[in-house]
Amino acid sequence: GKEVDMAIVRETRERDWVFVEQGLNPKHMPHYESVFALANGYAGVRASLETNPAMADPGMYVAGVFDQVEDGTYEIVNLPCWLGLQINVNGFDVDLRKGDLLEYRRVLDMKQGILFTRAVWRDAGKQTTRLEFARLMHEADPHVALLWGAITPLDYDANLRIGASLDAWAVKYGSSSGQSRFHQVRVSDLGELGTAMEVTTRRSGIRVALAANLRMAGATNRSARADEDRITEAVSVTAKRNRSVCFEKRVVVFTSRDGAAPDAAAQGRLRDIASRPLAGLVREHTRAWARIWDVADIRIEGDGMAQKALRFSLFHMAALANPADDGVSLGAKGLHGNGYRGLVFWDTEIYMLPFYVHTDPAAARALLMYRYRFLDDARANARELGRRGAFYPWNSSITGRGVHWKGWQEHVGSDVAYGVDWYVQATGDREFFLRYGAELIIETARYWQDRVELDADKGRYVIRGIMGPDEIHGGIDNNTFTNQLVKWHLRRACRAVEELRQAGAWDQMRERVGLAEADVAKWGEISDGMYLNFNPSLNFHEQFDGYLKRKERAIDRSLSRMQYTGPVQHSFRPTKVAQQADTVLMYYMFAEEFAEDVRRAGYRYYEPRCSHTSSLSRCIYAAVAAQTGMMPEAYRQFILSLENDIAAGAEMESESGIHAACLGGNWIAAVAGFGGVWFRDGRLAVRPRLPRKWKRLAFALRWRGKTVMVDCTRARLRLRTTGGTTAVWVDGQERRIGPRWQTFGAGCAE
Repeated sequence: GKEVDMAIVRETRERDWVFVEQGLNPKHMPHYESVFALANGYAGVRASLETNPAMADPGMYVAGVFDQVEDGTYEIVNLPCWLGLQINVNGFDVDLRKGDLLEYRRVLDMKQGILFTRAVWRDAGKQTTRLEFARLMHEADPHVALLWGAITPLDYDANLRIGASLDAWAVKYGSSSGQSRFHQVRVSDLGELGTAMEVTTRRSGIRVALAANLRMAGATNRSARADEDRITEAVSVTAKRNRSVCFEKRVVVFTSRDGAAPDAAAQGRLRDIASRPLAGLVREHTRAWARIWDVADIRIEGDGMAQKALRFSLFHMAALANPADDGVSLGAKGLHGNGYRGLVFWDTEIYMLPFYVHTDPAAARALLMYRYRFLDDARANARELGRRGAFYPWNSSITGRGVHWKGWQEHVGSDVAYGVDWYVQATGDREFFLRYGAELIIETARYWQDRVELDADKGRYVIRGIMGPDEIHGGIDNNTFTNQLVKWHLRRACRAVEELRQAGAWDQMRERVGLAEADVAKWGEISDGMYLNFNPSLNFHEQFDGYLKRKERAIDRSLSRMQYTGPVQHSFRPTKVAQQADTVLMYYMFAEEFAEDVRRAGYRYYEPRCSHTSSLSRCIYAAVAAQTGMMPEAYRQFILSLENDIAAGAEMESESGIHAACLGGNWIAAVAGFGGVWFRDGRLAVRPRLPRKWKRLAFALRWRGKTVMVDCTRARLRLRTTGGTTAVWVDGQERRIGPRWQTFGAGCAE
């Protein structure tokens, strides 16, 4: 084949677009496998070493490929590793754990979505070899992955043998249960085309097919060796001293979720791309990332550290967007590891969905359609609990059925409704609302009709035996976050009925789901009469009944989050200590409904009593602090949240994947917090407040089919659209914004 040119794409040089791993520390490899993982929404691959993938915790995860565990729950399946390269130089196997590693550097290039590796290694025979690799998960063709590079014998003439493997053995016990999740491993030699592997998950019966092709300039002696659970294609080549030998490995993945014959699909796609120049394939990928960054990037001037760390959040969030598949949603650890078994939680709608609504609305719609697909499962859950409507479990996978523990979180259905409302407001997607969204809102609201109780003493509706976002305190009465969310949800369901009525679609739905007009009236009554535990002397809401009578307990801020879990966290139950934003999350979600001084007072009371053990916490505290003008505090929380997965000393926190909800929450803190973006009466509202260090904040938002550009400094705010006009609230007035920049005197200072 033709020689591969390493110069087809070069590392991005701007420091705020790249993260660098300098020097190999095997103890930290699982951390780097997560934070340097690459994904394209369809699949993700952990950043294991090409020469030593089994050194730590290799993994490839495809969205929607779950298997049932022995206890009946599900987990995402760790699929065969395609990264492996077996390189032999004059009889010595390249193994970076042995010999002398003279240079080692890896660069995550977030601008281009590429991971670069450079190592200089000396073997036991004192031969020095330079290794240069680059890899990507293709953003324009999500079934494709590419790995290419150059091997250079620096001080000797070499007989090289290079093998490229598809390896099911390395990951066989790498799912979170530690059990093998697939069987029927079948391998085949495709001859000139390469090699293939297919596995089948044990209980869910999903077939996953990989096909790979290795090519090298001047290669001879091609062979394919099949071991148990592994197949390796190998070639030989000679290299003169200080002359590079280049290679490329092209990989394709399909599953039976994509069609009935994933093996034929994978081999067919491999045949399609095998004849195409690598440079063209890479260019399509980098252009796709450039299009993503046109909308998703947030620019901060005057704070290089915050800029780079925020881009880390944006990069991994954008890498999970999957508009083509509404049968999958976002796991708490992304496609970056097996943490939380790859399951989907309520974090998706509250913390992650807003990013997609405003950068990739089609991906946001697919996430909500995932919930709609499981609406019948949610109805079955509610029936099992003796209630009408629909109940979404705490977590889900390829089923919406789930176990509910008494006294645990029940707000997931209302979080879904909140996400539907956010999406519909921001996109104006009436077709989605009338066909799917309204039904989601109404059926999940209906659950609460049977769940609330009328408290005769209070003369109010209450919710007993519940848990809010804070998982330390369960089995409590009247969690204010949940009560407020339900109050909003029931009122929103009444409005949804009116919208259906106006569209002539209400009678049909009412008959289909068995609703009576009396039910709708009851929702309004409950909403108006919902109890909210407000303390007038303290001027904020109590987290739950009796919270203020709990004991105070000092929080040791020197402990890591992992040290704060388990028995330590359990010991906080009789105290006021919360693990994450709870009432303060309510103040963010319903900022328009509570006065600024109430939100500020709540923040000041709850923040010293919050351990922030959950990664979902500081981003919301940052947003509320910014929205209420506490800028030094907002900035402090923002930086701590940005560093959640990347701070030195926190490597153990991210070994099993990134914290996806935290990354989405960082977008919220930047845009809804410092950018001051909110909704008011169905209009976009913008009121930026910049931290002292920042000279400029600029970002784009998708809004009602347009893109709104926001650019603010400490002295002024500029707004424009990329086409057409839209109404935006600025300084309490409604302004008409069009394609030309409009400048406003800023309320951008602290």
